[in-house]
Amino acid sequence: MKKISLFFIVTLLLSLVLTACFDGDKVSLGEPDYKGYVMDKKEGSILVVGTEPKDYSKNGGDPEYYSALWGSNAPDRIEVGQQVEVWVDGGVQESYPGQAKIGDVRVVSQEIEENADLSEAEALRKALNKINSVEGIPVVKSIKFSEKTNSWAIEIQVENAGEKSILTMSINDN
Repeated sequence: MKKISLFFIVTLLLSLVLTACFDGDKVSLGEPDYKGYVMDKKEGSILVVGTEPKDYSKNGGDPEYYSALWGSNAPDRIEVGQQVEVWVDGGVQESYPGQAKIGDVRVVSQEIEENADLSEAEALRKALNKINSVEGIPVVKSIKFSEKTNSWAIEIQVENAGEKSILTMSINDN
């Protein structure tokens, strides 16, 4: 009888600990290591580029640095254009963009623009397809839908060898 009681208590405690780690139907992993848009996808890896710049000018660095990661082991369901949160599994190679194995990745849900046919991710994907021959790391500076023009205005900054250029394009919403 004592073995059954001990087994019951251990099972109950274990289930309480596991339940505490869950947030709805998802495991709570803490803060993600990277947040940004999926800007490219190749051979099971995704390029995630941050949306918020960091200022390293006080240390002689870039005043507008965007984090970027080539993450391997990306799930097939992740698509170019989506906004994601990424947790890495292990260390990150300190190149630019960084390189690491993805432990988990979650798509950030985005509201569909009223009266828009394309989602933000679809519009961004179309814009990136237009500039696929441009060398460098693309960064989304802005993406907005205009009901008046029925189009998406997308501004992408591309950095290559220290040179930054801004590409502005309009994507028809159809």
